Amino acid sequence: EGFSFERRRLLLRGIHAGTGLLARALGEEEEAEQEPSETAEGRLIVPGSKHYTAVVVGLLYILPFITIHAIDTLKASLGLAGRLRRLLQAALMRKFLTFREDIRDTISTGDMSMAMTRDISEVVECGYMKLIKLICVVGKLCYAMIFILHENHLAAVPLGAFLVFGCIFLLLREPKMIKSTEDMARKQNNMVHVVHDVIANYKLIRDFNLRPFIVSRYEERIKDFNWRSTDTSVIMQNNAYLPPWLTTLLVGGYMIYGTFQVKALGGHLSLGAYFATLSVFKEVGNEMSEIYFEVMEVLKVTGPLRTITFFMNQPTFLHQHLQRNRKRRLLGKERRLAARRGQESGANGVAKTDAGEVIFAVDTLKVELKNVAFRYGTTPMLNGVSRDFGQGRLYAFVGPEHQGKATLLRILGGVLLPEDGDVFVPVHLRVLHVGREG
Repeated sequence: EGFSFERRRLLLRGIHAGTGLLARALGEEEEAEQEPSETAEGRLIVPGSKHYTAVVVGLLYILPFITIHAIDTLKASLGLAGRLRRLLQAALMRKFLTFREDIRDTISTGDMSMAMTRDISEVVECGYMKLIKLICVVGKLCYAMIFILHENHLAAVPLGAFLVFGCIFLLLREPKMIKSTEDMARKQNNMVHVVHDVIANYKLIRDFNLRPFIVSRYEERIKDFNWRSTDTSVIMQNNAYLPPWLTTLLVGGYMIYGTFQVKALGGHLSLGAYFATLSVFKEVGNEMSEIYFEVMEVLKVTGPLRTITFFMNQPTFLHQHLQRNRKRRLLGKERRLAARRGQESGANGVAKTDAGEVIFAVDTLKVELKNVAFRYGTTPMLNGVSRDFGQGRLYAFVGPEHQGKATLLRILGGVLLPEDGDVFVPVHLRVLHVGREG
């Protein structure tokens, strides 16, 4: 992303126009010699001093290069892209770990993996970083156009044409380009899904001898991805030809129009000015092409940005847990104080263990379920369950399959939140749910 040769050439061309102004002011060109000295003096940047004018023009020639070099060096030394990737990837991982259980079950592992790796990298590299580069290119073009337009007002023609036609073209082509890139990313995700499924179910594939079927299925996914990739390449290739076409048409049109304005053909334009205008048309076209390509790169991240935004806006359990934990702390404080007062007054007797040891007041509090209800979709699993569990005992839930035993344990462990009813766990206790996967 350094200072490319084409960008440098345009900058030199723009400053060259300024040096031409200085040369005429210093009387070093034939045109300057034909002008009155007052006019030459009036063109000096520093009035009354040719020497300081030369110094200023020289500094203006060096300044853009120093500025862009400093920006590129600072950007590389700060590791801005790496910092942005770390920020987005850590934020998405943090968000994923707080998804509600029903939301997490519907999200594909492959989709989340590609969002954290490919999509975030594209958003950083082709989005944020390209925006910084785009600002530099636009600033450099504006700086060069100050000199170019001062020398040749016709340079405004290609500049205006690129702005108008480029914006219209991007508005018309943007939906198709974004849809194509999103489809290509979706096909690539399908390939990743197959790989994840094969790794997770390898024993079944081996036992049932499904290797040929899996390979054929994977080849179909690759074929779909290649087809979509080819379609996207064709779209991007056609988009890339807009700047060359526009530059060619502008140069060709000026050749048709400007040729008859040359003095040799009875016009008022000198041959040097004619060729200089052609050169300006081409160089402005080259610089606008670079801006156009950078804008296209930024627009391509719309799909990945939508995916990341979709995952970042999924509902989490944090708000529900916050409310329940506040209620749990408040209720736990009330019951702890009540148990302590009862123990101190001796109204309820002194609680002891089987070995005769005195139990602390907080250890007499029970884990309680009160009218707990839960359902999976439209299928009720628990309805009005009320039970309390004393501390220091071992409990076993026994019953037929699919009657809510595992669901009840998950509710006690905080993995699932009941749709109705309350679950009270003393504040000093921490319930750990270890599922079958553990």
